[in-house]
Amino acid sequence: MHESTISLEEEQVMDQDRDLVEQFIVDKCSARAFPLDKGQILRVTAHEGKQVADLKFIRRENMKEQFSSSWSVLLNTLEGVGTNHAITKLWSKPPYENVMLTVVRDDSARHFLNGSCSRRWAELSGGMEVVVMGDKTCWDLFDDALRPFGLGAEDTDSQGTFNVFMSVSHDDSGGLIFESPRCRRGDAIEFRAEMDVLVAAVSCPDINEINDFSPKAMKYEILGLSNED
Repeated sequence: MHESTISLEEEQVMDQDRDLVEQFIVDKCSARAFPLDKGQILRVTAHEGKQVADLKFIRRENMKEQFSSSWSVLLNTLEGVGTNHAITKLWSKPPYENVMLTVVRDDSARHFLNGSCSRRWAELSGGMEVVVMGDKTCWDLFDDALRPFGLGAEDTDSQGTFNVFMSVSHDDSGGLIFESPRCRRGDAIEFRAEMDVLVAAVSCPDINEINDFSPKAMKYEILGLSNED
């Protein structure tokens, strides 16, 4: 059963205490990198329907410190605040091991915490023309988005991706089964920044089950606490 973590009424009350700092769309098969300040909320919404957003988080004051998906799953599981499909705390990789962001809303609670599609992945999946719309994978798009900030995809942790709304199961032998996202149009996830971070966001270009066979855009909102007393 699909259940939202908060009601529409609760969301409206919460938003009364927030200021909209910025709002933008990351078009299908494209990417964008942007700063998120400590205390701000990043809301990612599947406003066009079933679609995966690949996210990377990098600490701005030390770009070697980056979100680790596999390490976050492990630590969240040990704390009892997460699973393979949904986590509460986004930890940075060792030796830093700091909570970079906290999930404060999750309408889907069904995500993949791993890596991003690459050219080798596309080749092994049948070829670029079979699995990707256009000529760039998520890895290529991350590289494009990060270049203006003095980084390339090669400077990031290949396993440091939060695959928002991506649904993956396992068969009886332990193999991966890629599924259509379980999110619905308008579902969102919100991250509260616990430090100043650089966010890289990709609207996944895959044309298979991962995006319900049709890549789409994703909506992003940055929210801050209201300055009103």
